Amino acid sequence: MRPQDLGIGKLFENVRDAVIVAEAGTGRIVLWNRAATEVFGYAPEEALGMSVEEVVPERLKERHRAGLSRYRDTGHGPYIDSYTVLDLPAVRKGGEEVSIELTLSPVEPLPESEAEGRFVLAVVRDVTERKRAEEALRTSEAELRALLAAMTDVILVLDAGGRYLRIAPTNPSLLYRPPEETIGHTLHELFPQDQADVFVRHIRAALETGQTVSLEYSLPIEEHEVWFDGTVSPMQDGTVLFVARDITERKRAEREIRELNAQLENRVAERTARLEAALAELKERERGLRESKERYQAVVEQAGEGIFLFDPSTKRILEANLAFQRMFGYAAEELGQTTLYDLAPQDPEGVDRNVARAMELGQIWVGERRYRRKDGTRIDVEVSGSVISYSGKEVVCSVVRDVTERKRAEEALRASEERFRSLVDQSPLSIQILSPDGRTLRVNRAWEELFGLTLEGIEGYNLLEDPQLVEKGVMPYVLRGFAGEPTEIPPIAYVPDETLPGASAYRDQERWVQAFIYPVRDAAGETHEIVLMHEDVSERKRAEEALRESEERYRAVVEQAAEGIVLVDVETKRIFETNAVYESLLGYSPDEMKALTLYDIVPYGRESMDCYVERVLERRVYVSGERRHLRKDGTLVDVEVSASVISYGGREAMCVVVRDITERKRAEEALREAREAERRRIARDMHDQVLSDLVYALSEIQIHQELYGQGEGDGGLNDAAEAMRRSVEGLRAAIFEMRLDETLERSVSSSLEALIEVNRRMARGRYGVQFVLEEGAAETIPLETGKGLVRVLQEALNNARRHSGASNIRVALRLEDGQVLAEVSDDGRGFDPRSSVGGVGMSSMRGRAEALGGQLEVESEPGKGTTVRFRGPLPS
Repeated sequence: MRPQDLGIGKLFENVRDAVIVAEAGTGRIVLWNRAATEVFGYAPEEALGMSVEEVVPERLKERHRAGLSRYRDTGHGPYIDSYTVLDLPAVRKGGEEVSIELTLSPVEPLPESEAEGRFVLAVVRDVTERKRAEEALRTSEAELRALLAAMTDVILVLDAGGRYLRIAPTNPSLLYRPPEETIGHTLHELFPQDQADVFVRHIRAALETGQTVSLEYSLPIEEHEVWFDGTVSPMQDGTVLFVARDITERKRAEREIRELNAQLENRVAERTARLEAALAELKERERGLRESKERYQAVVEQAGEGIFLFDPSTKRILEANLAFQRMFGYAAEELGQTTLYDLAPQDPEGVDRNVARAMELGQIWVGERRYRRKDGTRIDVEVSGSVISYSGKEVVCSVVRDVTERKRAEEALRASEERFRSLVDQSPLSIQILSPDGRTLRVNRAWEELFGLTLEGIEGYNLLEDPQLVEKGVMPYVLRGFAGEPTEIPPIAYVPDETLPGASAYRDQERWVQAFIYPVRDAAGETHEIVLMHEDVSERKRAEEALRESEERYRAVVEQAAEGIVLVDVETKRIFETNAVYESLLGYSPDEMKALTLYDIVPYGRESMDCYVERVLERRVYVSGERRHLRKDGTLVDVEVSASVISYGGREAMCVVVRDITERKRAEEALREAREAERRRIARDMHDQVLSDLVYALSEIQIHQELYGQGEGDGGLNDAAEAMRRSVEGLRAAIFEMRLDETLERSVSSSLEALIEVNRRMARGRYGVQFVLEEGAAETIPLETGKGLVRVLQEALNNARRHSGASNIRVALRLEDGQVLAEVSDDGRGFDPRSSVGGVGMSSMRGRAEALGGQLEVESEPGKGTTVRFRGPLPS
């Protein structure tokens, strides 16, 4: 039999579940896939031909045979005719029983197959592990339900913010609100503010430390106060487990015990007196003695103090109450072997002496002692004793009170009081301690130094009756502090002489004082002292007054200034403040100005402005000269700018003073045009007349030299010719200079070409002039920037021609990283820039470079030529 015969070829080998095909009549296995081997342990060669009954547990084989017989006879069965998934046990090869899920289907061979007969297809899945996990889960859930049902504690799950996530169904009667009103709400939504704050603080402490924290608190539940002992434990997901146990009965018992202890002190003394009276009248009042003994026994058993009887001769303890047994750690049966020396082994002589005195006087107050417990630890106790009759003989009845906690509290109180006194005496702040009725109880040295007063000098002074405090409006603050509320008293100018004439040792008595008043409460919550702390703020008040006057002067200057004033943050370049003049100049409102930065009003590019701010910070005061600022409507206004670094709001700021020079520029432009026209006229006249005459005369001299030769007496003629040549060069340079502005009006490119051309003419073959211009660079540079740039290059070429003695001069212009880069370099004699003082030409070049927002660099070395480099921003 093959899987293909049944039409399950690919499914048979690829399916993850076990697939088994058996003959319907015999139960003989005819198909067995790899998954079946994994489930049952039989290899295919072992399983094929084997009866299906081999994997059926012994207890189910009869049912299996009956079902197989039914299907063989009728062709039907309750499970093979349905889609029911059977949950059954099965047996592996080694006999191990496993749990399986089984589905059965009738199958028949395909018509084209040679196989015949009816078959049953079983699809099997091993669910043993799942069954075990389900059983473990059911067991765990059952145990958890049983545990929760048995618990009476309140169990909650909350997140870090105090929001209820889950509530365990343990004890609904102890919930503050029903679960349906609680889940999803926060503690602050359900509880009073103070109570919710306590819960949230403990939740955060548990999450921050990763440890369980505890707290005790009470809640009103069903009109009763219920006390809880709570624990808050952190969990892995940022939530906490809050478990609260009802300790109301314990708290009630503790309160009753405290009340009983308080009563017992009086009752013991009272009972002791009665006992003494009863003992004196023993023979006459036997009935009274019996009643007294009963009352004594009740007191002893219920007393919070330890009470024990001992034999004064052997010092052996005869009996003791439960309080004594708990106090010293002895069991009742151990007391018969315990003596008074076991309690006070360090002082046996003192024990004998006190017992003797008790027997002599009939009673004794021993006072405070340190007794030893059974485990060897020591406790502080108060001891008293009296002689009583016990079984016909005199014994000592001793009462022991554990005062360990009281001693610790007293020691802590003494230490606290010493620290407080030290703090008051050494504090740099003035401290005055007052009684609730306003009298001064104590002052420290700082208070005496502040006011020039002493405690003895203010005898009879009452703070609550000080007229200055009433007059200056601070008495309500003082009364609030005396009423029990910590209060800050606003600063006032206080003069001791106005209240206590002649008491202060100071001539200048006025002090600006700010005070803080703190009530000190006793255990009952009553105010028994008031601490008044003073801070001398006189210097601060003077500084504030000086600052206010300075700001008023500054405001007056800024608002009345004729120039525009701008305050700028040196870090962000954001405008802090402007005056009305500058706002009017640019057309912005004050609020609009504060929304701008320096980049918005100065059109020179961010890098250029950053360099400018750095220069101002470096020099602290910097005059940058003429600039153009951008108005709100997009037009440019000519201004003259200077800046300085000031302090503003505790940090550095730049104060920029801006003067509108529009009218001056117009006048200068008109004057420049007049001068330019005059310069062009002079240049034209010099070219047409003077230069022509000089060229003509030079030509005549040269013709004469050619026709007649150079004789011995022609040296003067040669010098004259040379002088005339220099004059012609100088005159041509002057004419070029005078016509340069006219050239600059056309384009940057034409100006540069004209500059190079005139320098080549003036070279007369003595040196070469090379010009390297990056393609498109001249067209990118704005005309106004180009004018200044040509002037810088012209001055650099003049210096090279006059001083370098170079064979080659190179002029280069290019754009680099959004900047203009222009160079004039030569291979001349060079110089040492550190020892050379720049002349007028160098100063002129530097001034023009700074006016363009750039910088001039000079690189030179003797014998290695010179490079003059301009680097500046490319205006947008």
